[in-house]
Amino acid sequence: KDELERELDRAKKMPLDEKFMDTEVCGSVLRGGISRMPVEDVMDELELDLKELKRKVRLNDVDQELHRAFASHDEYMETEVLHGYSQMTWRKDAIIALWRESNALIAQTVAYEIVDDIINYMLEGWHFGERQSKLQLAGYVPSIRKDRALRPSDSHTRAAGEVIASGASAKAVEDHMANELIPRAYREEKWKVLDKRADGREAARKAVEAGSALDHNITQTENTMKFGLFLLTLEYFRGMSQLRQQRDLWGGESNEAALAGGDKALVTRERAQMKLAATERERRQRSIAKAETKAKAGFDRRARLAEAEQMRARIKLR
Repeated sequence: KDELERELDRAKKMPLDEKFMDTEVCGSVLRGGISRMPVEDVMDELELDLKELKRKVRLNDVDQELHRAFASHDEYMETEVLHGYSQMTWRKDAIIALWRESNALIAQTVAYEIVDDIINYMLEGWHFGERQSKLQLAGYVPSIRKDRALRPSDSHTRAAGEVIASGASAKAVEDHMANELIPRAYREEKWKVLDKRADGREAARKAVEAGSALDHNITQTENTMKFGLFLLTLEYFRGMSQLRQQRDLWGGESNEAALAGGDKALVTRERAQMKLAATERERRQRSIAKAETKAKAGFDRRARLAEAEQMRARIKLR
């Protein structure tokens, strides 16, 4: 964390005329990316790495307090990680709050790892342009995964490291070559002359020479545009999903149907309060109407009694 903060402070103090800088701290560089990056990209990536690191540290603190809450037999306990300061609360309430916070942090961590896995998979699949793979293991390796081909993340596991260190992958290729399981037509020495001629003709036909600075800039621009389109598509579908959720939540039709069906999980708190207020208002109006009816009947009865009393008084006077 201190190293990331020092690198971020160094990026913020870069002169304004400096558009690029070299770094060895960013997560993309540690995963095998280029070390020379734009200053703004370095700052954004360092802030993202710091945010992810703080989230993992908070998840560790939440798990420790949650385990302490489960292990305790007292009715109340002291918590600090939820609000940043010490407070006493009921143990059951603390377990519920810590459990929700832990689930939220785990969901965020898993989502970030899934997106990173997808991007690495697309990078290895040349979705962002052709590149030389840096993975030492790929394809179907039964000793690591028997049900499917290896993913980029599987090539960095302990089992993959043991296979690479033991030299089993290189030995398997040599055995296949010796047993004629790999056709000789694919051997490099067989096609070296033809490949050299083809590469020469291809280089002569190209408007941009391979390996030149212009070729490097064009390739980098193309990869950046593809990655930007991927992020735009991801944000579009995410925005559409959130918009659909808000439409269903605040539209009213689903709320009325949920209230009628008794499913309170689909109703917002404001909608439930409005429904309760309308029900109370109708109840009060019925009570007022009932009271007014009783009062009117009482007044009518009182008027009839007064009229009868006056009639009896007139009869006596006669």
